[in-house]
Amino acid sequence: MSSSAAFAERHAPLPALPPLVSLDSAVATAADRVGSVLDGTWHLDAVLNIGSSSVVYQATHQNGTRAALKVLHPEYTFNERLRCLLNREAQILSRAEHPGVVRLLSHGVTKSGELFLAMELLQGETLAGFLARSVRRTETKQALLLTLLVLDALAALHERGLVHREITTENVFITQTGDIKLLGLGLARASSDAESDAEIGLGTVLGTPGFMPPEQAQGLNEEVDSRSDVWAVGALLFELLTGLPVHFEATTLFQKQTSGAFQPAPKLGSLLPSSGVKVQTAVDCALAFNKADRFRDAGAMRAALLRLLILAPGRASPRPSGISYTPTPSLLRALQMAFEQVKRPKRRRGRAGNGSKRPVDRVLP
Repeated sequence: MSSSAAFAERHAPLPALPPLVSLDSAVATAADRVGSVLDGTWHLDAVLNIGSSSVVYQATHQNGTRAALKVLHPEYTFNERLRCLLNREAQILSRAEHPGVVRLLSHGVTKSGELFLAMELLQGETLAGFLARSVRRTETKQALLLTLLVLDALAALHERGLVHREITTENVFITQTGDIKLLGLGLARASSDAESDAEIGLGTVLGTPGFMPPEQAQGLNEEVDSRSDVWAVGALLFELLTGLPVHFEATTLFQKQTSGAFQPAPKLGSLLPSSGVKVQTAVDCALAFNKADRFRDAGAMRAALLRLLILAPGRASPRPSGISYTPTPSLLRALQMAFEQVKRPKRRRGRAGNGSKRPVDRVLP
Protein backbone atom coordinates (compact mmCIF):
# COMPACT_ATOMS: atom_id res chain seq x y z
CA MET A 1 0.00 0.00 0.00
CA SER A 2 1.35 3.44 -0.92
CA SER A 3 1.99 6.04 1.78
CA SER A 4 -0.84 8.21 0.45
CA ALA A 5 -3.25 5.26 0.44
CA ALA A 6 -2.25 4.35 3.99
CA PHE A 7 -2.71 7.99 5.01
CA ALA A 8 -6.22 8.01 3.49
CA GLU A 9 -7.09 4.73 5.20
CA ARG A 10 -6.09 6.12 8.60
CA HIS A 11 -8.36 9.10 7.95
CA ALA A 12 -11.40 7.00 7.09
CA PRO A 13 -14.39 7.89 9.31
CA LEU A 14 -14.89 5.63 12.31
CA PRO A 15 -18.19 4.24 13.59
CA ALA A 16 -19.50 4.36 17.17
CA LEU A 17 -19.93 8.10 17.59
CA PRO A 18 -23.43 9.56 17.30
CA PRO A 19 -23.95 12.30 14.68
CA LEU A 20 -21.85 15.37 15.37
CA VAL A 21 -23.54 17.97 17.52
CA SER A 22 -23.90 21.23 15.61
CA LEU A 23 -22.23 24.26 17.16
CA ASP A 24 -25.50 26.18 17.24
CA SER A 25 -27.21 23.33 19.05
CA ALA A 26 -24.34 22.95 21.52
CA VAL A 27 -24.30 26.69 22.26
CA ALA A 28 -28.06 26.79 22.81
CA THR A 29 -28.07 23.70 25.05
CA ALA A 30 -25.12 24.97 27.11
CA ALA A 31 -26.75 28.38 27.56
CA ASP A 32 -30.00 26.76 28.70
CA ARG A 33 -28.14 24.90 31.46
CA VAL A 34 -26.60 28.04 32.95
CA GLY A 35 -28.29 28.72 36.28
CA SER A 36 -29.11 25.07 36.91
CA VAL A 37 -27.51 22.82 39.53
CA LEU A 38 -25.58 19.71 38.55
CA ASP A 39 -26.01 16.73 40.84
CA GLY A 40 -27.41 18.96 43.56
CA THR A 41 -23.96 20.36 44.34
CA TRP A 42 -22.53 22.38 41.41
CA HIS A 43 -24.28 25.59 40.34
CA LEU A 44 -23.50 26.28 36.67
CA ASP A 45 -22.63 30.00 36.56
CA ALA A 46 -21.48 30.57 32.97
CA VAL A 47 -20.18 28.86 29.83
CA LEU A 48 -16.38 29.00 29.51
CA ASN A 49 -15.76 26.89 26.42
CA ILE A 50 -17.60 24.60 24.03
CA GLY A 51 -15.78 21.78 22.27
CA SER A 52 -16.76 19.09 19.81
CA SER A 53 -17.69 16.60 22.54
CA SER A 54 -17.96 18.58 25.77
CA VAL A 55 -18.66 21.92 27.40
CA VAL A 56 -16.79 23.62 30.23
CA TYR A 57 -18.76 25.72 32.71
CA GLN A 58 -17.71 28.13 35.40
CA ALA A 59 -19.34 26.55 38.42
CA THR A 60 -19.67 27.03 42.16
CA HIS A 61 -19.93 24.14 44.61
CA GLN A 62 -22.38 24.33 47.48
CA ASN A 63 -19.36 24.71 49.79
CA GLY A 64 -18.28 27.86 47.91
CA THR A 65 -15.49 26.30 45.81
CA ARG A 66 -15.32 27.73 42.30
CA ALA A 67 -14.19 25.51 39.45
CA ALA A 68 -14.14 24.85 35.73
CA LEU A 69 -16.59 21.97 35.28
CA LYS A 70 -16.28 19.77 32.20
CA VAL A 71 -19.23 17.62 31.08
CA LEU A 72 -20.05 15.83 27.85
CA HIS A 73 -22.71 17.20 25.54
CA PRO A 74 -26.07 15.62 26.50
CA GLU A 75 -26.11 13.70 23.20
CA TYR A 76 -22.85 12.00 24.24
CA THR A 77 -23.65 11.34 27.90
CA PHE A 78 -23.73 7.57 27.49
CA ASN A 79 -21.22 7.19 24.66
CA GLU A 80 -18.71 4.70 26.05
CA ARG A 81 -15.83 5.95 23.91
CA LEU A 82 -16.08 9.51 25.21
CA ARG A 83 -16.75 8.38 28.76
CA CYS A 84 -13.54 6.33 28.68
CA LEU A 85 -11.64 9.36 27.42
CA LEU A 86 -13.02 11.59 30.17
CA ASN A 87 -12.16 8.99 32.82
CA ARG A 88 -8.64 8.67 31.41
CA GLU A 89 -8.23 12.45 31.49
CA ALA A 90 -9.17 12.43 35.19
CA GLN A 91 -6.60 9.72 35.87
CA ILE A 92 -3.87 11.62 34.00
CA LEU A 93 -4.64 14.89 35.82
CA SER A 94 -4.53 13.16 39.18
CA ARG A 95 -1.04 11.85 38.36
CA ALA A 96 0.41 15.11 37.00
CA GLU A 97 1.12 16.82 40.37
CA HIS A 98 2.81 19.91 38.96
CA PRO A 99 1.85 23.59 39.43
CA GLY A 100 2.15 24.07 35.67
CA VAL A 101 -0.58 21.53 34.89
CA VAL A 102 -4.21 22.47 35.50
CA ARG A 103 -5.27 20.90 38.80
CA LEU A 104 -8.07 18.36 39.15
CA LEU A 105 -10.33 19.15 42.11
CA SER A 106 -12.73 16.23 41.80
CA HIS A 107 -14.54 14.03 39.33
CA GLY A 108 -17.59 11.84 39.50
CA VAL A 109 -20.90 10.69 38.07
CA THR A 110 -24.24 12.38 38.70
CA LYS A 111 -27.38 10.48 39.63
CA SER A 112 -28.52 10.85 36.02
CA GLY A 113 -25.30 9.24 34.76
CA GLU A 114 -23.37 12.34 33.66
CA LEU A 115 -19.60 12.21 34.08
CA PHE A 116 -17.92 15.44 35.15
CA LEU A 117 -14.46 16.80 35.89
CA ALA A 118 -14.01 19.74 38.26
CA MET A 119 -10.73 21.58 37.60
CA GLU A 120 -9.20 24.70 39.05
CA LEU A 121 -10.75 27.88 37.65
CA LEU A 122 -8.18 29.98 35.81
CA GLN A 123 -8.28 33.68 34.99
CA GLY A 124 -6.25 34.95 32.05
CA GLU A 125 -5.89 33.98 28.40
CA THR A 126 -4.56 31.21 26.20
CA LEU A 127 -1.27 31.53 24.37
CA ALA A 128 -3.35 31.77 21.19
CA GLY A 129 -5.01 34.87 22.61
CA PHE A 130 -1.64 36.28 23.64
CA LEU A 131 -0.28 35.77 20.11
CA ALA A 132 -3.39 37.30 18.56
CA ARG A 133 -2.77 40.48 20.56
CA SER A 134 0.90 40.61 19.63
CA VAL A 135 1.65 43.06 16.84
CA ARG A 136 4.98 41.40 16.03
CA ARG A 137 7.07 38.38 16.92
CA THR A 138 7.97 37.71 20.56
CA GLU A 139 11.41 38.87 21.74
CA THR A 140 13.82 35.92 21.85
CA LYS A 141 14.45 35.78 25.60
CA GLN A 142 10.77 36.17 26.37
CA ALA A 143 9.94 33.34 23.95
CA LEU A 144 12.56 31.11 25.56
CA LEU A 145 11.28 31.88 29.08
CA LEU A 146 7.70 31.12 28.16
CA THR A 147 8.71 27.90 26.44
CA LEU A 148 10.76 26.90 29.50
CA LEU A 149 7.66 27.09 31.69
CA VAL A 150 5.74 24.91 29.23
CA LEU A 151 8.62 22.43 29.15
CA ASP A 152 8.86 22.35 32.95
CA ALA A 153 5.21 21.28 33.23
CA LEU A 154 5.52 18.86 30.32
CA ALA A 155 8.66 17.32 31.86
CA ALA A 156 6.57 16.34 34.88
CA LEU A 157 4.30 14.33 32.58
CA HIS A 158 7.22 12.73 30.74
CA GLU A 159 8.90 11.76 34.00
CA ARG A 160 5.71 9.85 34.89
CA GLY A 161 5.69 8.05 31.55
CA LEU A 162 2.90 10.18 30.09
CA VAL A 163 2.57 11.91 26.72
CA HIS A 164 0.31 14.93 26.20
CA ARG A 165 -0.28 14.64 22.42
CA GLU A 166 -2.03 17.99 22.08
CA ILE A 167 0.40 20.77 22.98
CA THR A 168 -1.07 23.76 21.11
CA THR A 169 -1.40 27.50 21.58
CA GLU A 170 -4.97 26.87 22.79
CA ASN A 171 -3.79 24.44 25.46
CA VAL A 172 -1.20 26.73 27.03
CA PHE A 173 -2.83 29.20 29.44
CA ILE A 174 -1.28 32.39 30.82
CA THR A 175 -2.95 33.33 34.11
CA GLN A 176 -3.51 36.87 35.34
CA THR A 177 -0.69 36.35 37.83
CA GLY A 178 1.68 35.42 35.00
CA ASP A 179 1.85 31.68 35.56
CA ILE A 180 1.71 29.11 32.77
CA LYS A 181 -0.74 26.19 32.88
CA LEU A 182 -0.99 23.20 30.56
CA LEU A 183 -4.56 22.35 29.56
CA GLY A 184 -6.20 19.90 27.19
CA LEU A 185 -5.12 16.53 28.54
CA GLY A 186 -8.07 14.77 26.92
CA LEU A 187 -5.77 12.89 24.53
CA ALA A 188 -2.95 12.26 27.01
CA ARG A 189 -1.98 8.67 27.71
CA ALA A 190 0.85 6.55 29.04
CA SER A 191 3.63 6.41 26.46
CA SER A 192 3.68 2.62 26.71
CA ASP A 193 -0.08 2.27 26.26
CA ALA A 194 -0.74 2.91 22.56
CA GLU A 195 -3.11 -0.07 22.51
CA SER A 196 -5.56 1.71 24.81
CA ASP A 197 -6.63 4.04 21.99
CA ALA A 198 -7.70 1.07 19.90
CA GLU A 199 -9.47 -0.45 22.89
CA ILE A 200 -11.43 2.77 23.40
CA GLY A 201 -12.23 2.82 19.69
CA LEU A 202 -10.26 5.92 18.69
CA GLY A 203 -8.75 6.48 15.29
CA THR A 204 -5.01 6.57 14.86
CA VAL A 205 -4.80 10.23 13.83
CA LEU A 206 -5.30 12.19 17.02
CA GLY A 207 -4.25 15.78 17.62
CA THR A 208 -4.41 19.27 16.16
CA PRO A 209 -3.14 19.90 12.62
CA GLY A 210 -0.19 22.26 12.71
CA PHE A 211 1.03 20.92 16.05
CA MET A 212 1.37 17.24 15.18
CA PRO A 213 4.83 15.86 14.32
CA PRO A 214 5.15 13.64 11.22
CA GLU A 215 4.59 10.34 13.03
CA GLN A 216 1.43 11.66 14.71
CA ALA A 217 0.07 13.32 11.57
CA GLN A 218 0.65 10.10 9.63
CA GLY A 219 -1.41 8.17 12.18
CA LEU A 220 1.50 6.09 13.46
CA ASN A 221 0.05 6.12 16.94
CA GLU A 222 2.35 3.45 18.33
CA GLU A 223 5.34 5.70 17.51
CA VAL A 224 4.02 8.75 19.37
CA ASP A 225 6.10 9.38 22.51
CA SER A 226 7.80 12.17 24.47
CA ARG A 227 9.74 13.25 21.38
CA SER A 228 6.41 13.87 19.64
CA ASP A 229 5.49 16.35 22.39
CA VAL A 230 8.91 17.96 21.94
CA TRP A 231 8.07 18.64 18.28
CA ALA A 232 4.84 20.37 19.34
CA VAL A 233 6.75 22.56 21.82
CA GLY A 234 9.20 23.35 19.02
CA ALA A 235 6.23 24.47 16.93
CA LEU A 236 5.14 26.77 19.79
CA LEU A 237 8.61 28.28 20.06
CA PHE A 238 8.88 28.66 16.28
CA GLU A 239 5.59 30.62 16.21
CA LEU A 240 6.63 32.78 19.17
CA LEU A 241 9.92 33.68 17.49
CA THR A 242 8.70 34.20 13.92
CA GLY A 243 5.05 35.12 14.34
CA LEU A 244 4.23 32.30 11.89
CA PRO A 245 3.09 28.69 12.29
CA VAL A 246 5.59 26.03 11.25
CA HIS A 247 3.82 25.17 8.01
CA PHE A 248 2.71 28.74 7.35
CA GLU A 249 2.05 28.05 3.66
CA ALA A 250 -0.81 25.67 4.54
CA THR A 251 -4.21 27.37 4.82
CA THR A 252 -6.69 24.52 5.37
CA LEU A 253 -6.75 21.89 8.11
CA PHE A 254 -6.07 19.16 5.55
CA GLN A 255 -3.10 21.05 4.12
CA LYS A 256 -1.72 21.59 7.63
CA GLN A 257 -2.04 17.90 8.40
CA THR A 258 -0.50 16.65 5.15
CA SER A 259 2.32 19.21 5.41
CA GLY A 260 3.02 18.05 8.97
CA ALA A 261 2.95 14.43 7.86
CA PHE A 262 5.27 14.63 4.86
CA GLN A 263 7.17 17.94 4.81
CA PRO A 264 10.11 18.79 7.10
CA ALA A 265 9.71 21.97 9.12
CA PRO A 266 11.55 24.99 7.67
CA LYS A 267 14.84 25.89 9.32
CA LEU A 268 14.46 28.76 11.77
CA GLY A 269 17.49 30.52 10.27
CA SER A 270 15.78 30.75 6.88
CA LEU A 271 13.09 32.99 8.39
CA LEU A 272 14.88 34.56 11.35
CA PRO A 273 18.65 34.66 10.80
CA SER A 274 18.99 37.23 13.59
CA SER A 275 17.95 34.62 16.19
CA GLY A 276 21.49 33.26 16.34
CA VAL A 277 22.99 29.87 15.58
CA LYS A 278 22.44 28.37 19.04
CA VAL A 279 18.73 29.25 19.18
CA GLN A 280 18.30 28.04 15.61
CA THR A 281 20.02 24.75 16.45
CA ALA A 282 17.73 24.20 19.45
CA VAL A 283 14.52 24.92 17.50
CA ASP A 284 15.63 22.86 14.50
CA CYS A 285 16.49 19.97 16.84
CA ALA A 286 13.01 20.06 18.39
CA LEU A 287 11.37 20.18 14.94
CA ALA A 288 13.48 17.45 13.33
CA PHE A 289 11.44 15.33 10.90
CA ASN A 290 12.99 12.13 12.27
CA LYS A 291 12.08 11.86 15.95
CA ALA A 292 15.42 10.17 16.71
CA ASP A 293 17.08 13.53 15.93
CA ARG A 294 14.99 15.49 18.47
CA PHE A 295 15.54 16.08 22.17
CA ARG A 296 14.67 12.84 23.95
CA ASP A 297 12.02 14.50 26.14
CA ALA A 298 10.87 17.82 27.63
CA GLY A 299 13.52 17.66 30.35
CA ALA A 300 16.34 17.50 27.79
CA MET A 301 14.95 20.44 25.82
CA ARG A 302 14.44 22.39 29.05
CA ALA A 303 18.10 21.88 29.95
CA ALA A 304 19.23 23.09 26.51
CA LEU A 305 17.10 26.26 26.66
CA LEU A 306 18.28 27.02 30.20
CA ARG A 307 21.88 26.90 29.01
CA LEU A 308 21.03 29.23 26.15
CA LEU A 309 19.53 31.75 28.57
CA ILE A 310 22.49 31.52 30.94
CA LEU A 311 24.96 32.08 28.11
CA ALA A 312 22.93 34.88 26.48
CA PRO A 313 24.32 38.40 26.94
CA GLY A 314 22.33 40.77 29.17
CA ARG A 315 19.24 39.62 30.97
CA ALA A 316 15.50 39.57 30.42
CA SER A 317 13.15 41.97 32.14
CA PRO A 318 11.59 40.64 35.39
CA ARG A 319 8.09 40.10 33.96
CA PRO A 320 8.08 40.45 30.16
CA SER A 321 4.56 41.26 28.92
CA GLY A 322 3.01 39.89 32.11
CA ILE A 323 4.62 36.47 31.81
CA SER A 324 6.12 35.27 35.05
CA TYR A 325 8.99 32.88 35.38
CA THR A 326 8.87 32.25 39.10
CA PRO A 327 10.74 28.94 39.19
CA THR A 328 9.11 25.76 40.40
CA PRO A 329 11.28 23.35 42.44
CA SER A 330 11.85 21.23 39.32
CA LEU A 331 12.89 24.28 37.30
CA LEU A 332 15.26 25.38 40.06
CA ARG A 333 16.91 21.95 40.05
CA ALA A 334 17.25 22.07 36.27
CA LEU A 335 18.64 25.60 36.48
CA GLN A 336 21.28 24.51 39.00
CA MET A 337 22.34 21.65 36.76
CA ALA A 338 22.54 23.99 33.77
CA PHE A 339 24.71 26.44 35.73
CA GLU A 340 27.03 23.61 36.75
CA GLN A 341 27.40 22.48 33.15
CA VAL A 342 28.00 25.99 31.84
CA LYS A 343 30.60 26.93 34.44
CA ARG A 344 32.72 23.85 33.74
CA PRO A 345 35.97 24.93 32.08
CA LYS A 346 35.79 24.35 28.35
CA ARG A 347 38.36 21.95 27.02
CA ARG A 348 40.51 23.02 24.16
CA ARG A 349 40.72 20.88 21.10
CA GLY A 350 43.84 18.79 21.16
CA ARG A 351 45.15 15.36 21.81
CA ALA A 352 45.19 13.64 25.16
CA GLY A 353 48.17 11.65 26.37
CA ASN A 354 46.92 8.51 24.63
CA GLY A 355 46.59 10.34 21.32
CA SER A 356 42.77 10.55 21.33
CA LYS A 357 40.91 13.80 20.83
CA ARG A 358 39.42 15.46 23.88
CA PRO A 359 35.62 15.99 23.67
CA VAL A 360 34.39 19.53 23.18
CA ASP A 361 31.57 20.85 25.39
CA ARG A 362 28.36 21.46 23.49
CA VAL A 363 25.43 23.77 24.20
CA LEU A 364 22.96 21.13 23.07
CA PRO A 365 22.77 17.56 24.36
